[in-house]
Amino acid sequence: GFVLDYVGIFEKLETALAFDSEDVKDVQRVVTDLELLKQHFAELIRTARGEYLPLITGPTPDKATENVLAHFRDETPRQTFYAFYRGLADLYEILSPDAFLRPYIDDYDQLTRMYKLLRAAYDSVFVDRELTRKTARLVQEHTQGGAIQDSLEVYEINENLLELLAKDETSDTVKVFNLVKSIEQLVAEQARQAPYLLSIGERAEAIILAYQQRQKDTLATLEDLKALIAEINQARREHAQKGLNPAAFAIYWMLNRENVTNSEQVAAEMDAVFQKYPHWRLSGHQERDVLRELYGILLRARAEAIKDGRTAKEVDEITTLVNQIIKLTRQTEPTA
Repeated sequence: GFVLDYVGIFEKLETALAFDSEDVKDVQRVVTDLELLKQHFAELIRTARGEYLPLITGPTPDKATENVLAHFRDETPRQTFYAFYRGLADLYEILSPDAFLRPYIDDYDQLTRMYKLLRAAYDSVFVDRELTRKTARLVQEHTQGGAIQDSLEVYEINENLLELLAKDETSDTVKVFNLVKSIEQLVAEQARQAPYLLSIGERAEAIILAYQQRQKDTLATLEDLKALIAEINQARREHAQKGLNPAAFAIYWMLNRENVTNSEQVAAEMDAVFQKYPHWRLSGHQERDVLRELYGILLRARAEAIKDGRTAKEVDEITTLVNQIIKLTRQTEPTA
C-alpha cells in the first residue's frame, strides 16, 4: 500500500510562505516594471501603426516591398527605423511569451520582415542570426502570409537573365536590389575562380551607393546594373575562348576596359612577372621588383600607342592602373 505522511507539513508550509517584507517589495517592483515595459511595447506598436505599417497595408507584397525600399532610400530615416525596431525587439525578447503580446504579434512580425528586407537590401553583411532569439523563432514559426517580402530574390546570372528581366513584371526598384544582391552573391562564390568579378563587384557597390545618395534615379541605376550583367556574360565567353589563366584574364579584362593597346599580350607579360616573383605578396623586395617591371610593360605599351597615333596615358594614369592591378592580383589566389 501507499502511506502518505503529513506530519510537520504545515510547519514547513508556514515557513515557505513567510516572505520577508523586502522580498515582497522586490516582487512588486518586478511586476510594476513589467507592466511599464508592456505599456511601452504597446506604445511603440501604436507608433508603428501610424508611421511604418501603412507602407505595406493594402498593396500586393511586390508593391509593398517597393514602397518600403523607396521610403527608406535615405540613410537618416532608415537608421531611425533600425533604432526603433531594435528597441521594440529588445522588449519582445523580455516579454515573450506573455499572453499580453497576442494582439501585437502580427504587427511585430511585419515590422521584423520590414527590418530584414531593409538590412538585406542596404546592408550586405546582415544575417538572420542578428535577430534576437525569440524573434527569429517567431519569423520561422509564424504561419500567416506576410504583407511584404522579407528577402530579396537572387537571380541566376546567365545569358538569359536580361531577357527574363524584360518580361518580369517586378517593379524596377525591386529589380535594382535583386540585381545588386545577385552580383554580390556571384562575386562571393566565384571570385576565386574568376577574379575579374572583383572589379565588377566594386562597380556594383558604387552604382547602388550612387542610387542611395540619389545621384541617379531608379531607371538609370537599373540600366547600369544590366550593363554589368552583360559584361559578366561577355567576360565568361571571352575567358572560355582565350588561353589565359584566371589571374591573367582578370588583368586583361581590366586593361581592356582602360583601352590599353594589345591588352591581351600586355596581360600575359604581366602575369609572367607575377610568376617570376612568386613570393611578392610577402616579400617587400620582390614586390618592388614586380612594380618596376609592371611600370616598364605599361610604358612600352604607351610608347607603341604614341607610335600608332593614339592618345597616350599620362604617368599618373599608369600609376593608378598599376596600383589597381596589384590590388586585383593580391586578392587572387597564386597559380601553381
